[in-house]
Amino acid sequence: MKKPYKIIKIGGNELSSPEFIRGLSSAIKEEQKKYACILVHGGGRAIDQLMEKLQIEPHYRDGQRITDKATLEIAEMVLSGKINKELVFELTVIGVEAIGLSGVDRKLLQVEPWGQEMHLVGRIVKVREDLLAEYCAQGVIPVISPISIGPAGKYNVNADHAAGMIAGALKAEEVVFITDVPGVLVDDNVIVQLFDIEVQALIQKSTIQGGMIPKVNAALDALNYGAKSAKITNLAGFKKQSGTTIIRKGKIMAQKNNTQEIIKKEKEYVLSTYPRLPFVLTRGKGSFLFDSEGNQYLDFGAGIAVNALGHCDEEVVNAIQQQAQTLSHVSNLYYTAPHVELAEKLCQLSFADKVFFSNSGTEAIEASLKFARKYGRAKFGEGKTKLVAFSNGFHGRTFGALSITAREKYQAPFKPLVPDVEIVPFNDIAAAQQAIDDSTCAVIVEVVQGEGGVNLAAQEFLQALRTLCTQHAALLIVDEIQTGFGRTGKLWAHQHFDIQPDMMTLAKALGGGLPVGATLMTNDVAEPIVAGDHGSTFGGGPVAASAALVILQRTQDPDMLAHVQKISAYLCSELNALNLPQVVGIRSLGLMVGIELNVDAKPFYEKAHEYGILLLTAGSNVLRLLPPLTITKAEVDQFTLAFKKLLMEKTI
Repeated sequence: MKKPYKIIKIGGNELSSPEFIRGLSSAIKEEQKKYACILVHGGGRAIDQLMEKLQIEPHYRDGQRITDKATLEIAEMVLSGKINKELVFELTVIGVEAIGLSGVDRKLLQVEPWGQEMHLVGRIVKVREDLLAEYCAQGVIPVISPISIGPAGKYNVNADHAAGMIAGALKAEEVVFITDVPGVLVDDNVIVQLFDIEVQALIQKSTIQGGMIPKVNAALDALNYGAKSAKITNLAGFKKQSGTTIIRKGKIMAQKNNTQEIIKKEKEYVLSTYPRLPFVLTRGKGSFLFDSEGNQYLDFGAGIAVNALGHCDEEVVNAIQQQAQTLSHVSNLYYTAPHVELAEKLCQLSFADKVFFSNSGTEAIEASLKFARKYGRAKFGEGKTKLVAFSNGFHGRTFGALSITAREKYQAPFKPLVPDVEIVPFNDIAAAQQAIDDSTCAVIVEVVQGEGGVNLAAQEFLQALRTLCTQHAALLIVDEIQTGFGRTGKLWAHQHFDIQPDMMTLAKALGGGLPVGATLMTNDVAEPIVAGDHGSTFGGGPVAASAALVILQRTQDPDMLAHVQKISAYLCSELNALNLPQVVGIRSLGLMVGIELNVDAKPFYEKAHEYGILLLTAGSNVLRLLPPLTITKAEVDQFTLAFKKLLMEKTI
């Protein structure tokens, strides 16, 4: 099977280090397992050093070297001689077949003059892709010096331009420009993704300047001629697949939305139940979101704990696409494989025997309350209907869920609510003992209260609830809508506390952005429920279930859970080290972090986007962090730097 092409361009500054060349060679050897690799190199520093010895002053224009005859001779000596041979040697030493070429060889790269002011600098008009394909088919890596051939003989060609044109000619999967910085930077932060139409705007704003200009222009050349994507990174980023990725936006998407027009239309046509921040998000990648003006935000809210794997995770996207192309919806009148497989895996990875699928967290809660009421009546007769919930809890906004959410501002406009509900102080064992009796059908609790302020339940409190429920034949329902799927460093948060519920509600991260909820239960709870007792047209649909299968598989992985625990400890350590005067304390379990302030939290939430970060609140004086579980140490560093600037802003 023919491998896709990957073009790797390495700059002259990096080539002065033997350790770098060895590291690059090893990385290319790994890439060669999956791709047909082609290496294009520059040699700017070595050319400058030789010109300095010869007392020839270099001149540049838009990041490119102006080349006269003397400069061309030096460039050819350095590029096609010393550097090219060293690279071929290092690859050969580690067992990689490589061949050194220049653009002159067999007219590999044919050029026209770039312009009179550039003298002997060429612009590539033809690439012998047949020649490169021939070498790659034999498993040989072409190592290319960009000295090329044109109307007046030999020409110096910018190595970035050469790599871009080669990538375009071969319709490469990717062209990677390895440089000495981790990507395109704004305020020392890497822009993880750019669309082609945004690049020129960044050049005009001088965000991109100097030697970065030829690289992004070469990336655009590659995309315009057929390459799928371009990346700018350093060697470490090349190994980790990080850096700035540049992709084509396409003609339809290229029509830039007017931010204020969208905000105006939203107010005109959408019922306003959320106070939105004043920008329009257009796309996301990994831990980052981007708005219609090209601004980048490090997302430490993750869609309120939904995007556990970050934005546009490749596996999740592929699962959605593949399922949507075969079967998207049939209702729950029919069997489909994805929802059955998802239910099976959820049961295998939990206490549960049965699963009911719905569309959201609040629907999962409604189902649990209905099932609890019927369980009490079916097993013990009339009168066993009391629901016990806790202060500062949040379970949703539909009638049943709202009735057990003790927030007057949410409840007041909609009273009277569902009767026979008792609210008990959170973490108060004595109050729970008074409230839970033989008339109680269920007790519902969050082991970490998210909306309530990132309040952790005490282990003895949760274990007391389990004991009381058992004593009074009541069901213990654990609301894991925000805490489930690895958020706390275990697959289910209640696993930290050595308790086993009778029911568990799930949503948010379960669908990775698609609407899906689940109510898990034991066989004892499920036994009284029969066809017609409850239902959902869309619940557990094949597309949402296919996405959920990927998310469940990834979040239950021990390596993922270990990463969450490790990166959580690092995040909290870095936040504590800031020693900010507004911070009273930090509460956390895994990547569910509450920062308690001695001032109102709302102004910081509203202003955070101006510092390139997004976060949440939890109550009046707590800032809540729910980043993707995949965040890196570098992203934590970027966040804490911006967070410090945000909190130290004197105007707040």
